[in-house]
Amino acid sequence: MNVLSQLELNNKKLSDFAKAFILTQDPKWEASYDEALSEFDLALAQLNLLEKNPQNLISLRKFEALINELKGTELLILAKVREGDVEKAKEFFDLRYEERQNNASRLIVDIVEVKLQEVALNFERSRKLAA
Repeated sequence: MNVLSQLELNNKKLSDFAKAFILTQDPKWEASYDEALSEFDLALAQLNLLEKNPQNLISLRKFEALINELKGTELLILAKVREGDVEKAKEFFDLRYEERQNNASRLIVDIVEVKLQEVALNFERSRKLAA
């Protein structure tokens, strides 16, 4: 579940760093975005290797699709800020962006819930075997 929390944290960081870059035009936020993106991609690759539950794999594929859309939007935002078109960059943070961001977070929560159910089931099995 540590990988899942890393994904959620870095997903939030990506959005926050893109917003900070819009507001300040400070290149440090773009560098922070790039670093968070590397961490995010690593955590996602780890989860893809570790996940075996078919239900979670479906959620993971949906999550990846949403994240790819979000990353595309965020990269457009960064490019527009670098070009000096901050107003156009702000337009990319529309309601659709926020909706996709929330949907991605919900998918992570769904995977965590399934993982918790698996842990509870395994605990119950172990308890019965020990009895």
